[in-house]
Amino acid sequence: MGADLIVAVLEIEKGKQPDFDAAKKHLEGMSEKDCVNAYMDTLMKDRESDVDEDVNARDFLKKVLEDVKDGWNGNLRGMTTLALSKTYVLVAGDMSWGDMPEGCDAISAFYGSGMAKAAGFIVDAEIAPGSMDG
Repeated sequence: MGADLIVAVLEIEKGKQPDFDAAKKHLEGMSEKDCVNAYMDTLMKDRESDVDEDVNARDFLKKVLEDVKDGWNGNLRGMTTLALSKTYVLVAGDMSWGDMPEGCDAISAFYGSGMAKAAGFIVDAEIAPGSMDG
């Protein structure tokens, strides 16, 4: 076995642009508990034993918002946009021996926190980001 390709995507209808101001307002309206849950879920940490007291979950999500915005605007290495037939897709990925690539964490947290939905990205509640299991 070797390294695996890990990717994460966000999709939006052609003709639309993400509303990052709406995503920021969503983040500002999140409770501290919701921010911590989004942080913990993104990094797949156990809430009972893996709490990192040095990390401010809201600051983490602010950086996530900036990273996704920068990725969308072509200013972040490791993310790119693709034009498909009916949508635009923001893609992040890299080869990994187990750790989630940084851009994938950003997209996962953006999605999991609800900021993706607030920004207008297509959100399918039936399928988690990166999952084909349904």
